[in-house]
Amino acid sequence: MTSGRPLTAVLTAVSVAAAMFAVGCHGAPISDARIGGPYADLLDSSTDLGPARDEHVQVTAALRDARRPERLIAWSDEQGLSVRWRDGDAWAVVEGPASSVSSAFGIDVHDYRGQRGQLFYAAPQQPAVPIAVQSDVAEFGRVLSYTPHRESRPPVLPAEVPDQGLSPSAVLRTYNITPLHDAGHTGAGSTVVVFAFDGFSQADLDAYSAMFNLPPFTPEVIGGQPSAPRGEATMDLEVIHAIAPDAKTVLVNARPTVEGPGAYQKIAEMMEDADRRYPGAVWSFSIGWGCDKLITAADLVPVRAALARAQANGTTAFDASGDLAGLECKGGDEWSSPPHADNVG
Repeated sequence: MTSGRPLTAVLTAVSVAAAMFAVGCHGAPISDARIGGPYADLLDSSTDLGPARDEHVQVTAALRDARRPERLIAWSDEQGLSVRWRDGDAWAVVEGPASSVSSAFGIDVHDYRGQRGQLFYAAPQQPAVPIAVQSDVAEFGRVLSYTPHRESRPPVLPAEVPDQGLSPSAVLRTYNITPLHDAGHTGAGSTVVVFAFDGFSQADLDAYSAMFNLPPFTPEVIGGQPSAPRGEATMDLEVIHAIAPDAKTVLVNARPTVEGPGAYQKIAEMMEDADRRYPGAVWSFSIGWGCDKLITAADLVPVRAALARAQANGTTAFDASGDLAGLECKGGDEWSSPPHADNVG
């Protein structure tokens, strides 16, 4: 070669120049490691629309403790990002333009269109924790603005179920609640909060109460009716009323939690609001947010913290185990292929 430089030196220089060209002078090299399993299935079944243009791409950071994350804040500022953190929280949100997030973490943040037409941003790679912030941050969550969610419609009941459904007295016998009722435990002074994607029909609740000689009830609604009644919320409310006819019932509209990014932060905020309004209430979740293999433990830190605070105030929370048992990650409209090992939760 005319320059007289060793071939290895030339190749090294070319590699460094290529890396700088790809990510810029201040960015991290783009990672080749792709997230697998249902997450990869979601992206592979969607249309890649190219680099994301969103100015508010966000990722949750699980902090090592609840102190102000000074190093994370300083590093984020250097990367053109901002940090949202609340005093006392062991988590924070790093947010900024898609291009800055991509450069800072060395990931490809692209826009996607899902099979049902939903638009969202996502990164095929998992954000690693930079050395500069490892004293503050234990783990980052996913860069994903879409949370698959499902609600079940009441099934066609088997013929063995009397009258194709259980009356209030049959519910009490089936779950051995009759002795509690006989002892006067009918929910007086208690509040039951139902978190739902589905709305309800007051006319249906009125007809149910009248048919079975139960006291009439009108649930309080927080956040407006989620949607036109599809059956599940109505069924939940009626069964709760059969078990605890003297309890106050509340329906919380959970649909905003799956509209746009930050689903698990929104879920935490929803829980915190319910805890402030009804401390010590019983919570009922009959809906499904995503699956455990789509996210990391960091994504769930806000929810776990909100739930722990509510439980400290006396709340008991009941969450449906799902409709597909160990194949919950297989559910939804995005995954229609036969299940495989990555789908098993």
